[in-house]
Amino acid sequence: MNNMNPKVSIIMTTFNEQNHIKLSIQSILSQTYKNYELIIVDDASTDKTCNIIKKLSKEDNRIILIENKENVGFCKSLNIAIEKSKGEYIARADGDDVCLPFRLEKEVQFLDRNPDITVVGSSYFVFDDNGIWGYVDATEDYTIESALKRVPTYHPTVMMRRKELFSIGCYTIWTKKIRCSEDFDLWLKFLTAGYKIQNLKIPTIKYREDQFSFQKRDKEQQYFLAKLKKEWRRKLNKNPFDFSQIKDIIIGYLPRKVYSALHKKSLMQSLNLNKGKLKELEGIL
Repeated sequence: MNNMNPKVSIIMTTFNEQNHIKLSIQSILSQTYKNYELIIVDDASTDKTCNIIKKLSKEDNRIILIENKENVGFCKSLNIAIEKSKGEYIARADGDDVCLPFRLEKEVQFLDRNPDITVVGSSYFVFDDNGIWGYVDATEDYTIESALKRVPTYHPTVMMRRKELFSIGCYTIWTKKIRCSEDFDLWLKFLTAGYKIQNLKIPTIKYREDQFSFQKRDKEQQYFLAKLKKEWRRKLNKNPFDFSQIKDIIIGYLPRKVYSALHKKSLMQSLNLNKGKLKELEGIL
């Protein structure tokens, strides 16, 4: 299948995703919405990730693979994909997640019908090799003040307007290769430029997270996030200190087992509260 004029450009970065990349790509190829291109920037993987992608691209040339000669980091790789994109809309996807079949269709319909909204995200299921075990419900609070404390939408679920994304300079390239705050920064860039974010109150992806080996952010990553929040508050002429920054740092110092148990309990409780959605979609999950 070929598409010279895609309405949607799906951007993905990969690094050593050989165990999950095929399932992730297949979930995109199985979308009910077909007018898209999938741009994958591999950030110098050392396993068989690129070989798997190349094989799939021979079967569907909507898949475009760009191979970095050296590891340049997550945000720079995303910007490379954005520069290559042709679509009016840009959707994010990760190489280990699974998109539900209606994801692109629902998000395209929403942006088409709501020209005042720049970014649309959604709720999502949390899963591992044993199945779905958690749920994250999307917020309905999209203010700048709220975004300074918690992200207003979830990065792997979003679709954005390409023109507006370019107008805010795309992703910020950090001097440190820390992947933990790129979405926090991006949403504040959108909101402070006057653009609007909104979430669909339905899940559109299955986000991969092993409930038995959860990898929490380390002290350095949490400190970086707290520092970034401080810098943004200063830019906006607000008190540079907020309780959420203290919380970020505390999380960095919590023992992994303690935080993992709290995190797991929260996601399981959320799934229980939203079990109706799980039952409604069980035929396609």
